[in-house]
Amino acid sequence: MLYYIGLARVGVVNNFVTFRPKQNFLKLTFKFAKSPDLEKEMENAGLDVIGYEQRWRQYTVRITPRDFHSHEQFLGEILKRAYDYANSE
Repeated sequence: MLYYIGLARVGVVNNFVTFRPKQNFLKLTFKFAKSPDLEKEMENAGLDVIGYEQRWRQYTVRITPRDFHSHEQFLGEILKRAYDYANSE
């Protein structure tokens, strides 16, 4: 059984991003086309990229509290790109 936090607006599900909270970190999964440039950006920022699921077209990243605070702006940018991507399909 999978437990995650998804998003909805006015009762309509929009899971362009899901959150799986763990005890010491958060698994952040977001929809996006496979992009070596994005992967390089995330790695250069020091984020722990767990992988890319081709079937679902989504990345999974492990976020610690320290990552969240030090990369807050970059994470916001990634989520905006994921939102735009998911809503352009």
